[in-house]
Parts: sequence; C-alpha cells; structure tokens
Amino acid sequence: MNKPDLIEYMLASTAHYNHKDITQAVNVILSAIEDSLASGERTEIRGFGAFDLRYHPPHVGRNPNNFKPGKELRESVDRGKVKEAT
Repeated sequence: MNKPDLIEYMLASTAHYNHKDITQAVNVILSAIEDSLASGERTEIRGFGAFDLRYHPPHVGRNPNNFKPGKELRESVDRGKVKEAT
C-alpha cells in the first residue's frame, strides 16, 4: 500500500471527512514520523508498529558484467565446450 492507496482507503472508511482533510492528516502523520527519524528518535504507534533507523555497514559490490575470466577458467570452459560438441 502506498500513500495514495492509504488516502483512498481512509476516504472509503469514513463519511465525515473529505479528500483534502484526509490527505492533510496523512501528510502530517508522515511528516511527524520523518522528523522523528531525522532527529534520531524512535517512533512507536501502539498496535501498529515502530519506526527506527538501523545502521548497516557498507559492503563491496561487484558488477558481474565486468567479470573477466582468468586463463585457467577460460581454457577449462573451452575444453568443456569441445567435449560437449563431440
């Protein structure tokens, strides 16, 4: 569910509020959560869940498109292709 889906769900669930009011309420709630996270705080909504930031150390990424096989691997693969062809 994304933000517009949440707004439409809330709009369908309540008859007392219009689209503008619900959009404003959702924006205020999300802004409060965002501000809390930006200041390093944890936000908990009882019965719903908690929002907090966790640090994950960076990892080394590898691009498989840049792979260059070594001489031994290339020769081994080539020999396998020759065996399959015969």
